Amino acid sequence: MATAIVRDRWQVTIPPQVRDVWVEPGSVLMWEAEEDKLVVTPYSEKKKPDWNKIWAGIKKCRSYKSTTKQMPLSEFVIKDREKHRI
Repeated sequence: MATAIVRDRWQVTIPPQVRDVWVEPGSVLMWEAEEDKLVVTPYSEKKKPDWNKIWAGIKKCRSYKSTTKQMPLSEFVIKDREKHRI
């Protein structure tokens, strides 16, 4: 088992015991939080996207209306992100 420290900017260095065997620079990793552990696995494109589900989600997002101000969701997201910039 290897350990790593989460740095100030949320960066994690993969321990040498793991990276020498399992990853190389440019590798894409998937992170999944479970109840009491964090699971990191190599990204795999084996699963094809369900485009009907994706487009249905986009349509649903576009249909939301503001309860206080009338503005498109895309404008709300931009303003929200600007508020949270460091």
